[in-house]
Amino acid sequence: MRQIVIGSGANQWQVNVKNQVIQLPDWIADAGKNAVQKWEKIFPKEANWVQNEFNIPSFIVRAEGVPVGDKFHFFEIEERPAGIGVVSQFSSSFADKLEQLSVNWPDFKVLVSEARQGSGDDYLWREIVTADQVEASDLLLIRAEPEESEYHRFMSRCVSSLVEKGNKIYGEKLGWWKTVYNDGDLPWESPFVIKPCRGSKARGLEIWDPIKKRKGSSTRSKIVRTLSETTGMYCQPLVDPIEHQEGMMIYRIFYGFDPKTCDWVCLGGCYNIRPNLRIHGAKDALFGALVY
Repeated sequence: MRQIVIGSGANQWQVNVKNQVIQLPDWIADAGKNAVQKWEKIFPKEANWVQNEFNIPSFIVRAEGVPVGDKFHFFEIEERPAGIGVVSQFSSSFADKLEQLSVNWPDFKVLVSEARQGSGDDYLWREIVTADQVEASDLLLIRAEPEESEYHRFMSRCVSSLVEKGNKIYGEKLGWWKTVYNDGDLPWESPFVIKPCRGSKARGLEIWDPIKKRKGSSTRSKIVRTLSETTGMYCQPLVDPIEHQEGMMIYRIFYGFDPKTCDWVCLGGCYNIRPNLRIHGAKDALFGALVY
């Protein structure tokens, strides 16, 4: 195992990378592509550059889930994914495919909001600018929250989401989850997840694991309290992560849009392991190359 240091100053963080490489089979890559093709048609539209030019939400997206038997069960599709720079550091296959695809993209820079300065990994694959450094002709991938309205003036230049960032309504339309409003709507007899209707990074997410009661799951009272503090959340059946000797594992598969063919290309990605059900990029997380 090795470590990759990302960011700078107080925002510096360490990524733990396993040497083990997992080969992504064609059927999983195809399942992800099929899901992304359905997703692109129903993700909320906004008046950004990539939507106006290609009728898609983003040039690069990430599908997350696990294989279960001969099917792949998806957790989410992220339309403005983080981790592109990190994965390119430990997966030469991913870096090569990203570079080959990027030749067909127009040049764009990454505009990082003041609230995020120094914390991301985009500098590993793109030029980073602040709002004051943006030039008149620049296309942009903007790392800012929808409520940071000072960045909305750059909407017409965006190559990914801005005001619709983290909107999860697509999952309801795909049948992956449904809206719940109170604890009486929840299927307490079965494992499930509730999550905000908009968001990312597992914030506000609660997991009900009544049979196995694994680390990272929530108590009934915590779930009831979290739901009562909202005007509704999404409820999704809990799909068990892959059992691994070092914890629990999920797949994160990146897809890039090729403007020449108007098709999605599987770039590979990474697997993510944590010792509990809340699997994301925490300090105790492990990552490895998922090669396609």
